[in-house]
Amino acid sequence: MKRIDCLKTIAGKVGDALVVGSAGGATVEWYALHPSEGNFRSRTLGLASSMGLGIALGLPHRKVIVLDGDGSLLMNLCGLPTAAWAAPKNLIHVVFDNTVYESSGSSPTATAGRTDLVAVAKAAGFPRALWAPDVDGFARAVAEALAGNELTFIGVKVEHGIIPGIGSNAFGFEGGFSRHIWCGDSQHPHSVRVGGKPRQYLCLGKPGQRVPSIDFCALSANSIHRAIVR
Repeated sequence: MKRIDCLKTIAGKVGDALVVGSAGGATVEWYALHPSEGNFRSRTLGLASSMGLGIALGLPHRKVIVLDGDGSLLMNLCGLPTAAWAAPKNLIHVVFDNTVYESSGSSPTATAGRTDLVAVAKAAGFPRALWAPDVDGFARAVAEALAGNELTFIGVKVEHGIIPGIGSNAFGFEGGFSRHIWCGDSQHPHSVRVGGKPRQYLCLGKPGQRVPSIDFCALSANSIHRAIVR
């Protein structure tokens, strides 16, 4: 099963969900298939799940999808019990498991041996964690998670390799992501003050007015949440 075939099945069906990608091939392919200001790429291997968790906690009215890899998740495995403890019902964590560190020479990960990431997610406390058996099963699992209201982990076993011709030119929307969720109107019905100079407001509902970009990469999962709810 190829990762890009799975991504193609959901590219037109995520609606206004925010998509956080890891520093890996899944994000490269996703950006090519679904360029959007609602996409955000973690530039540090392992932190996509933490960034997605912080965004999901801070924006409970929005669905948040994390596109992760086995190598990335294994670099920050403590993110699973943290997410399960916080239990945001709007977070969907997708892991494409190709059993290698694809971005750094394709050396094997622990999942090439006996490690089962879905079993790990279940043990960590995810209320819904499953393996997608095929492309159609993956599409169904994501559709059910988007329609539902439950913290979800979806694992997918895929071949390794990025589709030729897709490169870094697929990126470039990070600044737009902050504009996608921030607005400058204190009277907006879905906004709360989060401070800053000048004062800034965060839209908790659908995207509102556009304002100059902020440095979203500087916000950790915890500080995203604290900034929004203070």
